[in-house]
Formats: sequence, structure tokens, C-alpha cells
Amino acid sequence: MSVVPARWRPSDDDAAAPRILPPDIGLALPGWWARAGVGLVGSGLAAVTVYGFWLFVGVVLALVAAWAPRNLVAWMLALYLGLGAVASPPGGWSWRTAVLLLGLHVLHVLASFSLALPPGGRVAVRVLAAPARRLVAVQVPVQALGVVVLVTLAPGGDGPHLRPAAVVAGAALLVGVVLLVWRWRAPR
Repeated sequence: MSVVPARWRPSDDDAAAPRILPPDIGLALPGWWARAGVGLVGSGLAAVTVYGFWLFVGVVLALVAAWAPRNLVAWMLALYLGLGAVASPPGGWSWRTAVLLLGLHVLHVLASFSLALPPGGRVAVRVLAAPARRLVAVQVPVQALGVVVLVTLAPGGDGPHLRPAAVVAGAALLVGVVLLVWRWRAPR
């Protein structure tokens, strides 16, 4: 005796019925790319920022953040790397500082994507255009402001003439953030 009603049982006619295919989203990335990015970016930032045993701790945090994004370890890693940079000897502006500023932003964006994307899913590449624009809109003034402030205020800094550039970079950052928030709050 069958518990499945006759109208739900597969028949020979079902083989000829059209299959429902997933929508065509164009060029797409697999869902696991964000987790892999968290692991790679986090490990790379740890290699740039901390040394010795603390590098091992940073890499382990990056791998845990990639493996289990719901634990929010990626943000703990970002805090850890920031504190590692603060604890290092002062040296003014360097390529490591610039990489850390950019990398922490990229780590945050990738960690957010890793929370939202199932590993077996897909994401259209065109979806990444808006986060990429925001990344550039924020990072260009942040990097400029960072260079100017650290060159001007760091011990042994020889850039008091750059203070007007710091004001311009700070104003550009403020305008960029206000425009992003205003566009985000505007009804669509």
C-alpha cells in the first residue's frame, strides 16, 4: 500500500517534462571564495603585521575565521592586527601601514560576504561592483589622510607643510562617507 497519492508518483511522462534550471546570472564566483579570501587576506596581513609566535596566532585566527564565519573571529582578527600594528615600534608611514589599512577594510568586506554566502552557492560578479566602488571611495581618502598625518605628526616627521593636504584628505573622507550614508538612506 502506497502512502504517496497517485498524482505525486513519478510517471513516464515526467521524463519529457521540462526541467527548471537555475537563473542565468552571468559570470559567477563560487560561494566559498569569500571564506578563502578571509583566510588568505587574514594570513597575509598577519605576516605583514606581527612576528614570531604572534604570527602563528594571527594565522590560526585567520584560518578559524575562514572555517567558521558565524563565530565572527574575522573581526577579532582585525582588532588583533590593529593592536599588533600599534604595539610595533613607531616608524611613521610605511608600506606595511598602507597594506594594513587597505587589508583590514578588505578583510571586513570579505568577512561580511562569508557570513551571507553559503559555501555551495554562487554570486554574480556584477554584485561585487558596488562594494568595490565603496572600497575605492573610502580607501583613497583614508590612505591620503594616513600618509599626510603620519608624515606630519610622526616623530622625526618633516612634513609640517603637508597639514593643508591633511585637511583636504580629511574633508574628502568626510564628504565620501556622508555621500555613502546619504545614498544608503535615500529611498529607492
